[in-house]
Amino acid sequence: MRRVVYTRRMILSQTKRYIIQNGFRNVTARNLAAYMEMSTQPLYKQFDSIQGLQQELVEEHFHKSAQEYASQKCDQETSLPDFAEFFVARSQKEYPWFTQLFLTKKRDDSVAECVTQCSYELFKSLCNVEEKEDNPDLKEAHDAFLALLIGATVWQKQQKNHHASAELGTLLQPQLNQLVAVNVQKNH
Repeated sequence: MRRVVYTRRMILSQTKRYIIQNGFRNVTARNLAAYMEMSTQPLYKQFDSIQGLQQELVEEHFHKSAQEYASQKCDQETSLPDFAEFFVARSQKEYPWFTQLFLTKKRDDSVAECVTQCSYELFKSLCNVEEKEDNPDLKEAHDAFLALLIGATVWQKQQKNHHASAELGTLLQPQLNQLVAVNVQKNH
């Protein structure tokens, strides 16, 4: 009988697929093991906890987003409007995963906190802010920016056409300008 080796990468990939189909709320070691047709042992061999596995998926999502955006920008300066356009386009491609990350009730608060923290760290890097402690004003700007991105993604999905992205920039520009202005004032 051939023995299957369950790698960390394979478990992450299968868990993401499971979450897309069943949501974060239903993620348990037993459910994942049944879905992957294995025992729970490989899960706990690769991850300390199911919570840790879920958080790693969230962190991976934001890390990949940052890498993709950086590779598209190359030597160009980053901007919140450019990132907004990138975020919405990327979210459209992975809409079922986007809905699980941003629109559905999470199984526990740790996943929601991880989404917020990873998003905040990415936002700080986009704003070229390298502070150790959380700045309440910057946190507020981040929350508004994230809400704009989520709303824009849902709005564009509802448009069901590809011409919506040109309209999206026009719709978001005043809010993005205000966020940038507030952020620049508070950091200088």
